[in-house]
Amino acid sequence: MLVDQGEPARGIASQDLREADELECQVRDIHEMELVDELLSAMPTFVMLVNAHRQVVYANRSLRAFLGVAASELIGKYPGEVLMCQHALEEGATCGTTDFCRYCGGNSALEGALAGRVCAEEYRVVRDAALDPPALDLRVLSTPLMLNDESYVLMAAEDITDEKRRQVLERTFFHDILNTATIIDGAVKLMLSLEPDEDDAAVKGLVIQVSERLISEIVTQRDLSEMENHTLEPQPDIVETRTFLDGLLLSYATHELAAGRVLELDPESDEIEFVVDKALLGRVLGNLLKNAVEASEPGETISVGCSEVEADRIEFWVHNAAVMPEHVRMQVFERSFSTKGRGRGIGTYSVKLLTERYLEGAVSFTSRPSNGTIFRVRYPLTPTYAEGGSA
Repeated sequence: MLVDQGEPARGIASQDLREADELECQVRDIHEMELVDELLSAMPTFVMLVNAHRQVVYANRSLRAFLGVAASELIGKYPGEVLMCQHALEEGATCGTTDFCRYCGGNSALEGALAGRVCAEEYRVVRDAALDPPALDLRVLSTPLMLNDESYVLMAAEDITDEKRRQVLERTFFHDILNTATIIDGAVKLMLSLEPDEDDAAVKGLVIQVSERLISEIVTQRDLSEMENHTLEPQPDIVETRTFLDGLLLSYATHELAAGRVLELDPESDEIEFVVDKALLGRVLGNLLKNAVEASEPGETISVGCSEVEADRIEFWVHNAAVMPEHVRMQVFERSFSTKGRGRGIGTYSVKLLTERYLEGAVSFTSRPSNGTIFRVRYPLTPTYAEGGSA
């Protein structure tokens, strides 16, 4: 039997036309309610009015100023598109329908309000690394609303990025750095308690090792601040890949988290000489290696490797046997998401930011039962910042 392919198309076009007419009427109605704009634009939070089709019909002054666009550029878009969520802007994607949306606080709050409930959620938005800011942490309150006998959702979002940044700093300085400083204090006291003829080489080695870790923790937080403030400037250096990875593995082999785990360099790795900011590359691969170690059980192997791909790019990878559950995979690059508790979650976010904004690269990962979890980062052999350009 032949199916008339034209009829569904006409039906869809007719539906789109009705929605477009409905949207136009709603925007006109809201525009005519001058008091609505006066009230909502007096609010310091970001405010959107969303219709039953999830389309934005109004955005207040705070949101327009933050985005730097006119109201007309936001009308008809979905909330994720307005905030430039990278998942909502992917080709073929629609805000609210992707796999990532199942774990999105903003989508959850909107769905709840469309069902007639007042909902409050934390809304983490991953944006393109080139945008400023590259990620948003919001606290969103969605409320059902009736205006002119039309159903809307009022979405009010407070920017809590600074609050989340403070939590991370507090976690780092009050927990991680304090623990490290405590180890140094104990080692120094032990060294002072030894008799003059006793061998204290091991204790001195521990002090040096832990002191370097303390400095590294502080520098990591400084770099994160500079990354987000656009003040970080990559310093090109020549790196030999296998030598670099050997040193990285050696530095983590004695870490307390690595106890009982096997850290190894993939024997198929290429020895390639390329140009990169060595310190920033160390931050990226160090974060990936640390995450892999934390996800692994004693006796399991974590491997790192590298190879030349295409004609002018190099790829590094970090592999471990554990498989991430779906809700972790869907949120892994969000700024404040973490499986390690409140005030964590900067590691993979900083990997993405460093790689894509400063090192001119790309980051990806797979996590499957068949081969565990593999994070990959790719970089040019000769970046523009090594040629006098800007990263």
